[in-house]
Amino acid sequence: MYQIDKVSWGAFVARLRREKGWTQKELAERLYVSDKAVSKWETGASLPDTQLLLPLAEQLGVTVTELLLGKRMEQPAPLPPDQVESLLQTAVRTAGREKLPRAWREGPRWKWRFAAALPIGVAGTAAAIWLSWRADCLPYVLPGCLTLTFLCTFFGAYSCFFAPVRLPALYDAYPMELFCDGPIRMYLTGLRLHNGNWPYILRAIRWWCCGTLALLPVLSAAAVCLPGKWREAVPLVLMALALAGLFVFLYGAGLRHKNDPPLQ
Repeated sequence: MYQIDKVSWGAFVARLRREKGWTQKELAERLYVSDKAVSKWETGASLPDTQLLLPLAEQLGVTVTELLLGKRMEQPAPLPPDQVESLLQTAVRTAGREKLPRAWREGPRWKWRFAAALPIGVAGTAAAIWLSWRADCLPYVLPGCLTLTFLCTFFGAYSCFFAPVRLPALYDAYPMELFCDGPIRMYLTGLRLHNGNWPYILRAIRWWCCGTLALLPVLSAAAVCLPGKWREAVPLVLMALALAGLFVFLYGAGLRHKNDPPLQ
């Protein structure tokens, strides 16, 4: 297996950072980690988590392969399959990536709640669109209602079935404001994520998704039946309140439990 020389690797990262004209703090802010973490990488004291390899490579202007090798590749020739496999195994081993427990292993409570909210949301959205078309106020209802229904469906399914119920140990070791899980990215500026508050943040996301999915289309459909300008204004206000409620839920849960120890 390919062995990473932490000292030379850290020197490579430091050289790339200086080529960009950044300080350790500036690089850390771009990756949503602490400057102490960057300092440890550059001195060879530790290596970043595998979830940070791609963002780090993108920021430094190299490929992940070059980052793992600790040098620029002069020729863009493909690596042999055995070397690629060795690099991937090294990344997983040296960064200590964890196999995180996922929501599908939990009990059925949230799965049933989402399953109940989904048909209500779809029916309510259809009713809101039909009523707004009849009332000639479709442009005020259709874009926001469809967008929020889609977002609630997507993130509701993710949070109730697929989201990790525990964060990697990196989040407990360093201040992290970025949640990264495959293509899912969530930046919560000013809110440190760790295993003490993550269960509550995840629960807040689930409540918002299921509640908004079930209630917003129905309330929008009812608002269309209001007289005059109210039928145009109220659906827009409801959608704005729903989006604001997401941040209230997230930050409220995260800040309230920001000093909690990890749940067992």
